[in-house]
This record gives sequence, C-alpha cells and structure tokens, in this order.
Amino acid sequence: MKTKWTFLDLNGNYKLAILPDRDYSAHMSLRDKPVSLSAWERAGAVIIPAVVPGNFELDMMEAGLLADPYIGDNILKERELEDRHLLYIRQFETGNFCDTEPYLVLEGVDTVSDVYIDGILVGHTDNMLIHYELPLLTLKEGQHELSIHIHPTMREALRETGSFGDISLSYAAASLHVRKAAHSFGWDIAPRIVSGGIWRSVRLEYRPRMRIAETYLVTESLDTVSQCAQLFFYYRLVLTDIERLPFLHIRLEGVCGNSRFVQELPVWHSTGKQKFTLEDAQLWWPKNRGPQSLYNVTVTLYDGERVLDTRDFRFGVREVELRRVHGEPGNEYFGFVVNHESVFIQGTNWVPADAFHSRDAGRIDRMLMLANDIGCNMLRCWGGNVYEDEPFFDRCDELGILVWQDFAMACGCYPQHTVMQERLRHEAEIIVKKLRQHPSLVIWAGDNECDMAMYHAPRRDPNGNVLTRRVLPEVLYSHDSMRPYLPSSPYIDEEDYLRGNMILMEDHLWGSRVYYKGDEYDKSKTCFASEIGYHGCPSPESIRRFISPDNMWPADDNEWILHSTAMEPGEKSCFGYRKQLMFNQVKLLFGQEMTTLENFALASQISQMEAYKHFIELFRAYKDRRSGIIWWNLIDCWPQFSDSVVDYYFTKKLAYHVIREVQKPVAVLFREPQNGYIPLILVNDMRLDVQVNCNVYAVEEQGLKQLTTMHATVNADGLSVICNLPDPEEQSMFLAEWQWDGGEGRNYFLTGKPPYDFAWVKERLLLCDILHMEGFGENDITTG
Repeated sequence: MKTKWTFLDLNGNYKLAILPDRDYSAHMSLRDKPVSLSAWERAGAVIIPAVVPGNFELDMMEAGLLADPYIGDNILKERELEDRHLLYIRQFETGNFCDTEPYLVLEGVDTVSDVYIDGILVGHTDNMLIHYELPLLTLKEGQHELSIHIHPTMREALRETGSFGDISLSYAAASLHVRKAAHSFGWDIAPRIVSGGIWRSVRLEYRPRMRIAETYLVTESLDTVSQCAQLFFYYRLVLTDIERLPFLHIRLEGVCGNSRFVQELPVWHSTGKQKFTLEDAQLWWPKNRGPQSLYNVTVTLYDGERVLDTRDFRFGVREVELRRVHGEPGNEYFGFVVNHESVFIQGTNWVPADAFHSRDAGRIDRMLMLANDIGCNMLRCWGGNVYEDEPFFDRCDELGILVWQDFAMACGCYPQHTVMQERLRHEAEIIVKKLRQHPSLVIWAGDNECDMAMYHAPRRDPNGNVLTRRVLPEVLYSHDSMRPYLPSSPYIDEEDYLRGNMILMEDHLWGSRVYYKGDEYDKSKTCFASEIGYHGCPSPESIRRFISPDNMWPADDNEWILHSTAMEPGEKSCFGYRKQLMFNQVKLLFGQEMTTLENFALASQISQMEAYKHFIELFRAYKDRRSGIIWWNLIDCWPQFSDSVVDYYFTKKLAYHVIREVQKPVAVLFREPQNGYIPLILVNDMRLDVQVNCNVYAVEEQGLKQLTTMHATVNADGLSVICNLPDPEEQSMFLAEWQWDGGEGRNYFLTGKPPYDFAWVKERLLLCDILHMEGFGENDITTG
C-alpha cells in the first residue's frame, strides 16, 4: 500500500548510549533528564555511533566492544547484555508543513520504549511486532532532536506475574509476557539473543489534513467459467472540515492488461462501501496454475476537482477456501481450494531470516528466490517469528507463492487475562489491516502448537483459549472475514479433543526422528503435514566459518552443542541432544561413525536428502488422498546444525537439489515397495493434461543400465501409476528421468534397508548426477 505523502527519512546515523539496569536505577538524575546524553554518560553509559535500522549488538561489534555472537561460543556473552538500557539520539530539521499534519512513524522498535521530541515525551511502544504512528501536531518548523529510550526487555517481562495456566518452554517464559518474537528468548532453531534496537525504518510523514486512512478491495464471489467477479470496496477517511463533506467524492480505478474498472463514490461519512461487478476479470492464480494477474489500483479523494489524497496498491482477483472434513482417522480432509480448484501444497516453513532482525531486509528477497526455485507454492510463516513486511508479500504476490500466516504465538499457553487480550487484539488489528490486501495471503492461523501445549502440559481443552477462540476471530470478523482462519496449528477442535486420540487431519510430524522411514512417518494418517524435518550437517566450508579451528573435529566440543542450538553448554542442556540426533541418524543409515568432518558432513547431507525426498513422496505420490506437505525448513537464521536445506551463508545442502526435482509441477516419484513391486508414480499439479517421456535405469557399478522407456499422459491435477518395478529386495538404486513440454527432471530410489555402505551409496549417487555438493573440497567427491 503506497501513499504519495511527503516524508523525512530518519534512518541512518544515531548516537547510542548503553547502560546496565543497575547503573540506570542508581542514578536518580536520569529520572529528571531521561534523554540527556551527558547524564547517561555520568551514570557510566558507553556512548557509541549507531545505525538505524539496527540492533545494539551490531553497533557494539562495529565499535570493537563485542565479538561476533555467531562465532564459536561467543553467543554465551549475549546473556550478559540482557539488562541494558538503550538511548538512541539524532538531530533532524523540518521544513514548512504546508497544511499537513506531521506523524512520527516507527516501523519497528524492539521492544518497550519511550519516545521524545526535544526532550518531551510524545509516545510509548511496547510491541516489537507492530508499527507505531505518533502524531506531532504541535511540531514547529526548524531543528529538533529525536530520542528513544529502550528499556531492557527482561526487566519489563519480570514486571508481569504469571499463573499456573501459563505454559512455555522453560527458557522462553518471558516470551509470554512481552510482545516480541518468541525465538529471541532461545529456540531449537535460533539462539538466545534478547537484544534491542530500532530494527525497522523511522520517518516523519507529512499527512494531508483530509486524507485516506484505510482501504480494502476484496473478491466477494467469483465465477471462474465466465470470469465474472463480485468485488467489495471499503474505505475510511480522516475528515477535518465538515463543511466540505458535500463536495467530497472518491474515484476507484483498477487496470490489469486490457481489463479495467472505474467506480465513483460520493462521500457521506468517514467510512463507506461499494459493491460492484467486474466482467472478464483477470484472475490471480497460485504458482504453476496460471498467471499471477495483479491490478494496479488507485484510490483518489477529491474535493470538487481538487485532489486531496491518493493511495495505490495491487489487487488480485481470487477466492480461497480451507476445506476441513471430519471423518474416521485416515479418511479426513484438510486442503486449500483457490478459485474453486484444489491445490496440492508443497511448501516450506518460513522462519526468522536472521536472529538480528535489522538484517532481515538484506536477506529476504534472496531467500524468496530460493523458495521459488526449489518449487514451493506455499510458505508457512511460523508463529515464533516477526511478521514480515510488505515487500515480502509483494514478492509472493508476484511469484504466486501462497502464504500461511501464524499470529505471533508459539509453543505455549499465553496469559488469558484482559490485558493480554487487548494487547493481542490491538496487534492483530494492525497486522490484519496491513497485510489483508495481498492475494498471496490465504490463511490466518491463531498460533503455532499452542493447542498441543494446552493438551499435554497439563491437559486442558484448548477450545477454552480465549485468545484464539474469541479475540482473533472477532478481529477477523470485523476486518478480514473473507479469508480462512485456523485457530492453531495443529488445530485440536472440540471433536478432536473429545475423541482424544490426537490423529489429526493437519499435523506436525516430528516424533523421535530416528529413521525417516519409521512407522511414525509411513503409517501416519494425517492428510496434511504442516511441519516435518530431518537434520543435515552444513558443509565443511561453512562450518569453518563459525566453529573455532581447534574445535572443528571431532565434534565433542560445546561449540557444536551451542550451534545445535542449545541455550547453554553441555549435552544435558535444553536441545543439547540435537547434535547427537544428527550423529545417530548418520550411524543408523550407514552403520558406522564417520572419522573425518568431510565424510560426516557428506553422510549427514545424504541422510537428510533421503529423508526429505521420502517425506515429499510420502504425501505427493498419494495426492489422491493427501493434500499437502510443508517441510521444515529452507534456511537458517544463524550458523547452526539443523533441519534446513540451505545454511545461513546460503550454501545449499544436497537435499535442496533433490527437493527441487521432486517438487517440479510434473514429476516421477517412487512409492515404497508393495507386494514385490515398486510403483512408479507420475504426478501433475498443473491445470492441463501433460504428455511425459520417462526413462528408468538400474544404477550399477559399471554405470546406468536402461530398464524401460515410457510415454504417458497424466490428467490435469492427476496422478497415475505408470510402471511397477520388481523389488530386488536388496540394496540397489534406480534412476528415473523424464521430460515434458515445460521441462525435465530426475529422481532416484534407494532400495533395501540400512545400514548401507557409505562409499557404495556415494558412488551410485555420483553416477546418477545427484550429488550437487557445495562447500566441499574436490577430494571429498571421490574419496570413500
């Protein structure tokens, strides 16, 4: 959403004072002069240059006061910084306001802060996840000073009192009491960096006194045969001169190629609505299902012939439905329907772009290009993260990547009191209004795994959670009633709770993570997996960038545990087990412990590649009864040993390349052996019938031995068994290569059961041209 308001950019260079809470509390002079830099300095504050957007630790690193937390065991030093007060100061100069109203816009402050202009308190923030708009209606032309005092998040969290019903991971209890990205307090995929700073942009906006405050254009209904759409437009205005009301009117214009609409609306009040028909609409489709047609829309507010304000945005004509059908376990359905057509989902979980969120903007577009390249048609924005900004959603609109958006709660039971209810209501209203215009956004989810937390510790009915069963539905009822809402993921509705067996139609399939073909995966009756993952070690080249040289190998040092990711040293620490989990997976597959870092990293990546390939085939090769899989995850937010298929440094693991093949819109997949045969499955996720040529080979020591050549046609959105390969019932490998009018692909299948000989597997994968190794030395490709 773009306005044409003039603004003054307040990003860039600031002065930053950093002071421990003990020293801040001991100096009463700071109460009288809260933003006096000299008073802070007398209290013992360190004064350094800072950059906004930023995090204070990054400024300390730049000043030589802090070692990089991403290297070695430096992350432990972050705990010592959790009590810091921060004071950001900069000067700015304003010009003539010319019949406008100045507003200070803070896109993201982490987290609790007091905001001053020229030493006068003008506002307060207490939520990292939303933007703030502070009116400065008495601001005069001339030189001014902006000061922002950010209080220690942990101190603010300790002001809150919890209750027996509050549930969280032990080290993340503070996340229940402050509105801040939950992962900041430590997670199994993110380090504990509580941090602070002005992490998104700051600007001074000059807003017209009579202006457009809010717009929303939505598809109410759609006939995809005639391409006739019923559209609904809503606006809200700021009106300061009632005498001009009879002369005000709004013009709504939209253009997409040869399609155009124009609506003229008289203004009778500060809010208004208009329903109208759009013939021959250009439809917005998900990736691989049609064009991502986007209308360029302009809303103009007129006083007679004079333009008072304009607002521009893009609009996609589309309908979306979440179809949930209860039944016996294994015969339930959970799936997405876009423009009246079911869409098989193959996506990835979207986690923090960086543990320091001020660096997100520099990474996100490259991450989205990876998601698009690997073939994902959905990103699930996980509830332990921040809400991504509009450029993220703009890009998803363009690429046709659907977005599942959790509200920012994860793995806990949050306080149910009225203060928390109002905090969440305010946050949700801001986020919903900000993001609802994007066609890529297809579902709101109340949280991540909070239903499961309530069910297990101690057991309570999650349908009593007032935050996700009352507060959020009320917000969506008022501001975005056309988009599906899921109270939690996984969602335990009243029927599930009474049934009590926790066989859910949409589930997170984690389990013990021992063997990727274990019963917990292969015998799962879930229709839709919204989380599932398996470890893969980063490349040796990447490991050398974050593990100290003396601790590279063997992996028996605390640095490996801290980057696995644990909050403290020792294998008995929380998540200390994750390092060993990775080693166990390698030993199970190959029956041996690797003796070099290079062999271990490669073996682990092969193990992960096998697992992800199997998981995707387990759902996609049965798309006649399963509707989607969102695997965990694409890329890390810091250097670590994890389930990601791309490491923090953007180095791809082996799994990335295989996922890219099995997620192509037309693919040949392998099912597990049945009755002495291995079914070869041809799947098509596009809206047109497709003709495919396929060659199948046995991968033998001497090379590839062709077994069969097939020519097959697969229906639109179809699936067919094109071949049954005899199961050799011993360790062997097959390779399938296919071509269709829109591309080509290859896939392999490893038969038999572990343990496999490491050198044998590697040699055959090389023959298949499957081992796309990044971050390994040349010798690592050929040695055993």
